[in-house]
Amino acid sequence: FAELFEPLAGVTFLDSDAPNLSSTLADLGLPAGRTIKSDMLCHSAIVDTDREAAMYLQLRPRPAIARAISASIARCGGDYVALHVRRSDQVTDLPFATSDDEFFRFVDAHAKECSGTTVFLATDNSQTQRTFAARCGPRLRTHVALNDAEVRATSIADAVVDIFTCAAATKAFKGTRGSSFSDAIWHLRQAGGCGQPA
Repeated sequence: FAELFEPLAGVTFLDSDAPNLSSTLADLGLPAGRTIKSDMLCHSAIVDTDREAAMYLQLRPRPAIARAISASIARCGGDYVALHVRRSDQVTDLPFATSDDEFFRFVDAHAKECSGTTVFLATDNSQTQRTFAARCGPRLRTHVALNDAEVRATSIADAVVDIFTCAAATKAFKGTRGSSFSDAIWHLRQAGGCGQPA
């Protein structure tokens, strides 16, 4: 987190595998034996509320990443739609996974609305990137060109650029059902309109 985002006021990050975790928690005034790993999800009183979305506005990318986000958004050239197409893990095996045809219909609908609409694609799969490049042609933008590895092997910083570029889409965004990556983009859009970093 510290390599990607500015510090969060009032938040302390701990290594859940640290051998001195119990004593560190005790020093912070937390109950003995309290586990961290089981508390990773958002509290049920916050889930799916405006408060949960607003928490994402606290994420301020580090300057170098913020510059990469701005450059990625600028390459989209004004109005654009964004897609997050997750393909290289278990999501493709889920019965409710978002199909390529759904994404194509989404892009086609926006192309009819405005013929020059740029399409930004965030994906974890090089074949998907090639498929959408063939479909969208010169309108397609990506932050990085993926190699032929089965699973995306770019940096987490590149993923942050993808998230914020998708969140800033001026026209619309379509994500992959069941993907926490897409969920993060939706939260940024819900909380801040376009989710563009400050």
